[in-house]
Amino acid sequence: MEVFDIDHGSRPSFDSLFEDITDYAKFKRDFFFRLLGNQGGDEITSTKQENKKSDADNKRRGAENEVEEEEEYGIWSKLPMDLQIAIIRSISSIGRDHRNLRDVCRRWRSLVPPLRWIPDSKAIRYPWLVSFQIEDGIFNFYDPTSDFTYEMNTEASNPRILSSCGGWLLLVEGERSIYMLEPFRKMRIDLPLLPHGFNILNGHVFEVSKTTTCCHFFRIYRTPSGQLVFLEFLSRRAAWTFYSTNDRSFLPSWNNLVILLGCVYCLDNGGKLGRIQRVRNRTEWVVLNESQTLCFPSKLWQSFLVLVSFTNKLMAVFVGESGGWVHVVKFNFTTRKWQLVDGLGNLVLFVGRTSIAVETEEDRLRNKIFFPVFKKADGNSIIFYSLESGRFHSFGSENSCLDFHDWKDFKFLSNSTWIQPGLIPTFR
Repeated sequence: MEVFDIDHGSRPSFDSLFEDITDYAKFKRDFFFRLLGNQGGDEITSTKQENKKSDADNKRRGAENEVEEEEEYGIWSKLPMDLQIAIIRSISSIGRDHRNLRDVCRRWRSLVPPLRWIPDSKAIRYPWLVSFQIEDGIFNFYDPTSDFTYEMNTEASNPRILSSCGGWLLLVEGERSIYMLEPFRKMRIDLPLLPHGFNILNGHVFEVSKTTTCCHFFRIYRTPSGQLVFLEFLSRRAAWTFYSTNDRSFLPSWNNLVILLGCVYCLDNGGKLGRIQRVRNRTEWVVLNESQTLCFPSKLWQSFLVLVSFTNKLMAVFVGESGGWVHVVKFNFTTRKWQLVDGLGNLVLFVGRTSIAVETEEDRLRNKIFFPVFKKADGNSIIFYSLESGRFHSFGSENSCLDFHDWKDFKFLSNSTWIQPGLIPTFR
């Protein structure tokens, strides 16, 4: 099997590849008109007279089109085969272009190998942001390090993304249908129907064993009567289990949960850190920093709990309304208090429904926080916060801003999460 490497860096330009070809201008025009489906190219008209043409006339036109396609392909066919493949490889790493290239004609389809996913848990170091586009019925996988998006067709109708773990997604469809999906190989594991009255607004967390023989799902929410309820699913029990407490001082906010050393941790609106743990077949609930009160400059927009798995440390990111301010803290288990940090060192944080910390030596990534927020004006470039500059940036612009609104045109992907792919895209 021949496997093509995907170049995530610079791509050769068409001008440098074709500088000795006199017909390049016509080729490039025809190439991009075909690639974009004739957008901006020759007008496609439809009149009553054309609709009344005979079958014989249609056949004649079909034959003419084939001749025209042969003439257009003639320019392309003059290139050496290795150069044709190099051009295809330089473009087709982007999901949408890959699909468009294969749709141009039969000859081009034969040169553009289908996109496939092969197992390689170490090839992709940084997580991707997965979101579901209901209008197209597809999953988008955005790679922030190269600023491009893979598209993946799915049979899901309108899934709500809860979280991710080990390359798997936890999804809900309808009111009670919940399942795990490995999107790259389209493997699905259905879980028992959710209990009635399930609330998806608060955090979720789940763990999956490497063999997927065991999964653990945990959820926390407050009922209308004020009870704090913990909902747990263990595959070995094959049933949902409820725990509850009358602690009314803890107000769980919309954020992710974290599992550390068998305990489940969660944040509330005021920065309190709660822990659920099993002690002698009994579930215990404790607020670790009960006496600590965090003071924020203004209204809190969102908070994110982050596990630094290689050091077993907990961090939290608090964000003001519209990104007006960003505070990063780490938890001291000895004093049971949050401590403000002014830098992440070699860490880069990816925060959302699932938050992931990665150690990096790349200057353009270290000491930064990536949010599921995009700047539309620059082709949907992701927005990240730099602790060094204290400002928001995007890879698509040299400008920086103090908050999201300074970008004037931004969007927050609420139905999304970060996922660590266990497979890589390739062509063969």
